[in-house]
Amino acid sequence: MPNWCSNYVSFEGSEENIRKVDEIFEKMIQRQSISSQGEKPAFQEEILEGYYFDIEKQDSGIYSYETRWAPNPLDLEVIARHFNVSFIVEFEELGNYVFGKAKFNIDETDGLQIMELDHNDTSDILYDEEDDSFVYKDQKSESDREILEQIFKDKFDEYY
Repeated sequence: MPNWCSNYVSFEGSEENIRKVDEIFEKMIQRQSISSQGEKPAFQEEILEGYYFDIEKQDSGIYSYETRWAPNPLDLEVIARHFNVSFIVEFEELGNYVFGKAKFNIDETDGLQIMELDHNDTSDILYDEEDDSFVYKDQKSESDREILEQIFKDKFDEYY
């Protein structure tokens, strides 16, 4: 059974293009409610990184969904290019310390920028059984997510 990676994506672009993105996601949500399986956009012949599960619309152009084990920013880039929009996706799978963010700006030539923590970033996180907390350097927290957020911010401060 896979660990589930939580993804929170926000698309940006013209109102018309965001409406088209919404239509695609709404169709995936409808198909998912019938099939109870992972989905992908109908126009996307090949899935590059992973199907979308448990898709929920948060607002226009804003969705949360799950993927198996890892995020799928390459698949989001296919959607963004298809509809001429940009996006930011935040992702996390805390069981394996998968934690990061990806950005794609349709108007820039940089392409997809993926910023995520790697094993070197998280190898010093310790668990203290005595007081049920996580410890990293001089920081202690009941939530490993808080520590991951701080490590991410420190590593990618230039993007904030």
